[in-house]
Amino acid sequence: MDLDQFDVVQRCIGQTLTPLERCNIECGIIQRRAEEGLDFVQFWGRICGESSDYLFVVALINGNPFPKKKFYFCTDTLSVLQQLPDADTTKLDTINLWSTRRFQGDPSLLLKEDDSSVTELDRLAHVVREIDSTIAIIPSGAYIISSSRQILRNSYFGGLKWNEAMNVNSFFHFKEPDDIDWGNTSLPTGENLVHIRTVLKSVQQDLAGSWVLNKDNTGTYVTLRCLFFPGSFVFHQPETRIFGSVYFGLGIKNSDLFYML
Repeated sequence: MDLDQFDVVQRCIGQTLTPLERCNIECGIIQRRAEEGLDFVQFWGRICGESSDYLFVVALINGNPFPKKKFYFCTDTLSVLQQLPDADTTKLDTINLWSTRRFQGDPSLLLKEDDSSVTELDRLAHVVREIDSTIAIIPSGAYIISSSRQILRNSYFGGLKWNEAMNVNSFFHFKEPDDIDWGNTSLPTGENLVHIRTVLKSVQQDLAGSWVLNKDNTGTYVTLRCLFFPGSFVFHQPETRIFGSVYFGLGIKNSDLFYML
């Protein structure tokens, strides 16, 4: 989400950034844009730790066919944005042992005393991407598939109508699907375009009851919250181009939700 959209976040979930945190994030975004030539960089969220919090931004880079994401983070004590490493699946066994424990706020913390190769930073890399794959949500029509089979922002998107916005079937997970063959001839060719809903997974396909859709307290935004990750927040202002998502939480998944619903 853009930093200037914090009004709806503050109203609905009571979260914001301190002036120092906002300054660090803004300066970090400017620096990353200048050094790496990034066009699209947004605030992603905060994971609260015992001694220090982690703040994150995400960069969206045009890819073929699907945009790629780069994540950056800083802490309360380290204001410079650093790139989050790729998630290493070989470390998952150790990381999963910490799945219900709070982050400490120290990226160099060893998760296993006799193994210096697995740190809290490795856990962060997995958790942030897992949360993002769940809460990175876009409204129908916000992106298109071009004639070259590339996922692009729809410059003509004007927002959902209110009746559409109040339907979870109008919102989609913005992640590359695993079951799509991009060489399939049924996808667009020449000057034809296909609707993004043909390749992305709708929120409605998730576990029934795992998403809560409402209007905000002013009646101007539609909001969604994922119960798998308390602290997740998705918003869209119908009939405008404004939409986004953010996370403010402990970075712990509610795995008991299957039994609670």
